[in-house]
Amino acid sequence: MKTRSSTSSAKHTTQTAVLEVNTPAPIEADSPVVEEAVAPLAAPFALQKRAMLFAIGVRGFVEKLPKQLALSDDAAQLVRASGNVGMYSIEADEAPSKKAFTLHMSRCKKEIKEVLYWLQLLDRSLMGYTEKRRQELYKEAHELRRIFTAIVKTSIQNG
Repeated sequence: MKTRSSTSSAKHTTQTAVLEVNTPAPIEADSPVVEEAVAPLAAPFALQKRAMLFAIGVRGFVEKLPKQLALSDDAAQLVRASGNVGMYSIEADEAPSKKAFTLHMSRCKKEIKEVLYWLQLLDRSLMGYTEKRRQELYKEAHELRRIFTAIVKTSIQNG
């Protein structure tokens, strides 16, 4: 805790106020704070925004897992893979060639498959909110996988 002293010029007294540090609540993917953070991403970057919101959602999900699961290697791998999806998407948009673009999008596809795998492993002991949220994340990951698969196929076909 920090203290702050201030002197009132009218009364010449010293007051001490205690400032408390509050730990912020976990941020959900649909939070206005998250929307504001990713708002600068323009329409061409909608997939990157979606990948970022997904990764943030995964982090919120992991924070609500029972402590023994949240600290497990499975949860750590899930968080890592979910973040990599967005990063490879960014790298694909900045790729100098179509070949490099296809390579990075293929990595997005690989990472989202890994996310699906880790979500399946974590489903064994979840109940209530966390199980419902896991199912929502699984559905979103599956949709992202279909998008990345279509992008890769189209990129390969168009050479």
